[in-house]
Amino acid sequence: MEILPDGHRGLEFTRIEELEGLVGFDRDILIDFYLENIQPSYPLLTNRDVTYLSSSRSKLDPSLLAAVYSLAASSKSHSNQYLLPKLDELTSGLLQESFIRPRLCSVQAALIAAQCWSMNSSILTMQINAAAFDLGLHQDCSQWNISESHKSLRRRLAWALYAHDKWTAFSTGRPSLISPNNWAVRRLSPTDFEPPQSNVPTVELFSQYITLSTLLSSVLDTFYTLASSSMVSPQQILGLAKPVQLQLKEWYSNLPACLKMDSSIINSGTDSPRPENHSSKPLAFLHLAYFTTEILLHRCIIRSLSPASVSSTPPSAYTPLHHICRLAAKTRLISSLDFCNRLRPEHISAFWPVGSRTQFALIGSFGTLLLATSPTNEEEDFYSARLHEFRWTLGVCSSAAGEDRLGFSDALDKLDLGVELWQKGRELKGSRNRSVKDVAEEMKRTQPPGAMSLQQLPGSSLPTTRIRPEFADGVMDVDFENGFNTDDESLEGSDD
Repeated sequence: MEILPDGHRGLEFTRIEELEGLVGFDRDILIDFYLENIQPSYPLLTNRDVTYLSSSRSKLDPSLLAAVYSLAASSKSHSNQYLLPKLDELTSGLLQESFIRPRLCSVQAALIAAQCWSMNSSILTMQINAAAFDLGLHQDCSQWNISESHKSLRRRLAWALYAHDKWTAFSTGRPSLISPNNWAVRRLSPTDFEPPQSNVPTVELFSQYITLSTLLSSVLDTFYTLASSSMVSPQQILGLAKPVQLQLKEWYSNLPACLKMDSSIINSGTDSPRPENHSSKPLAFLHLAYFTTEILLHRCIIRSLSPASVSSTPPSAYTPLHHICRLAAKTRLISSLDFCNRLRPEHISAFWPVGSRTQFALIGSFGTLLLATSPTNEEEDFYSARLHEFRWTLGVCSSAAGEDRLGFSDALDKLDLGVELWQKGRELKGSRNRSVKDVAEEMKRTQPPGAMSLQQLPGSSLPTTRIRPEFADGVMDVDFENGFNTDDESLEGSDD
C-alpha cells in the first residue's frame, strides 16, 4: 500500500470541495444516472467506490469522482450544458495531477473520462496506456500476492483499456498502442465481476464487447496497416478475410439471448412494457460495433475489386466473384441501415462508448463507396435511395439526441460531402444522368399516401420499417469459395 504525505490528502479534500461546489445540487442526479445507466454497461467501479459515491464522496480520489460526474453529465439528456465545460476543465486538471503518481484509481478515472466525447483525445489515450503499463496492467496477475478483488479489478481495467485503445485506433486512423506481444492478461470470467455487477447481462455485455474488440484488432492489424497497403490482389485479401469473417459469424451466432436487441418492442411502435429484468436500451452500442467491424472487413474487399474507372467498365466485365462480394457488402449495408432505422430515443439516450461517434459516419462512407463503384444504373439508383433514407434517419436521430453526443450531425455532414464528391466526379465523366437529388424527388412523388415526413415526425418517435426485415442483423453470410450460405436470421418480431 502506498503511503501518501499528509499534505497530499489535504489537497485531495480541497479538490473534492471545489468539485462538489461546482456540481452543486446536480450531484445526486448525476450519481444516480451513472449507477443506473453507465455502471451496468461499463463496470469499472468497485462496490466500495459505489458505496463511497452514495454516502462518503470525500473518500474517493478526486479525479475518479470528477470523471463520474463528467461522463454522467455528458451522457444525460437535457443536463446542465453550462456545467459541462467547467466540469471537463476541472476533470482534465485532476487527471493530469493524478498521472504524476499514477494509481489504479488514476486509470479508472481516465478510462471513464475518456468516454466523454468532449474529453477524449489521442493524447489522453497515450497517457492512460503509459500509466497502465507502469502499473503492470498488461501482465497476468493470477499468481500475484494480492487479493482476488484486486486481481479482478486489474483485469476489468486492463480489458477496458484494450477495448478503448482499439476503438480509438479505428476512430483516429492511428496505430494501436497495445501489441499482442506485450499483452498477457487473462480473459475475463464471471468471477471477475462483483455483485450486483455479476448479473448475467452485465457480465455478458462487457465480455462480448471485449471479444468483439479483439476481432476489430484482427481486422485493423491485417488490413489497415502500412504493410497491408501493398495487398492489391482480391484473392489475397479474400483469403485473409475469410477466417475473420467466420469468427465474426460465430461471435454473432453465439450471442446470449440477453444481448439480443428486443426487436418485438422496437418494431411495435407502441410503449409495450418490457419483460422483467430485460432491456435492449444499453445493447445498441454492441450491435453497432459489430456492424462496424463487418463493414471494415467488407470495405477492404470492395476496394480491392473496384476497377480504376468504374464508369467505363461494362457490367459484363465483372466476374462472378465481383457479384458475390458486392452482394455480400450490400447485405451488410442494408443490415446496418436497418439497425439505425430501428433505433428509438431510449436507445439513443443510453450509454455509448466514445468510439460510437465515428461508427455512424462509417456506415455512410461505406454506402458512398458502394454507390461510387456501382456497375449499373439500377444499382446506383438503389444506393442513392438508401443513402437518402439514411440521411433522413440521421437527421431524426440528431434531433432526438439533443446535444448530439453521438455525432449524428457529423455523420450527416460527411455523408453529404461524400455524395457531393461522387456527383462531381460523375459529372466530369459524363457517364450518368441521374443524381441523388433526382432519386430523392422521385421517392417523394411515389411516397405512399399518409406517410410521415421528417417535419411531421414527433421528436420522440423514430422510423422502424424502411428496410426489408429479412436483411436485419447480418442475415446472410458469404463463403468466398462456395458462394452464399443463406441462414436467414430475421429479427425477433419482424414480419416476413
